[in-house]
Amino acid sequence: MNSATFKTYRETLGLEVKDLAAWMGVDRKTVQRWENPQAGDVPAWAARKMLERWDRLIFSISSALEYLDQQEQEQGSAPEAVEMQRFKTDASCQRVNGLGTDAKRHAISVGIIAAALQAGGYETRLDWVPVEP
Repeated sequence: MNSATFKTYRETLGLEVKDLAAWMGVDRKTVQRWENPQAGDVPAWAARKMLERWDRLIFSISSALEYLDQQEQEQGSAPEAVEMQRFKTDASCQRVNGLGTDAKRHAISVGIIAAALQAGGYETRLDWVPVEP
């Protein structure tokens, strides 16, 4: 994976340099060096770790599209709209998704999935996940 791909994936996934560095067990300067346009390829282990996160996003998009295609085949038509939700707070997001996922990163994923669904011809409606008392 080259530096442009690595940086694009990091930014698309909503990861700050400091967060990625902590997750990968390196310092910020290491991540910044990997992302330098003259850096060439990032270390294979770092590329694999980044692809783990990226592939989860791709899987979410693929799963949503497969589910909607299946629904369309079973019901004879596409749904009027795909209802999607985002979290208001990190706490509510973490209660559902576990530690390590904050509301901003979840919202980025929801937005990317919504864009992919819209590109596939589906209307999307976004709303807030109700906050538990």
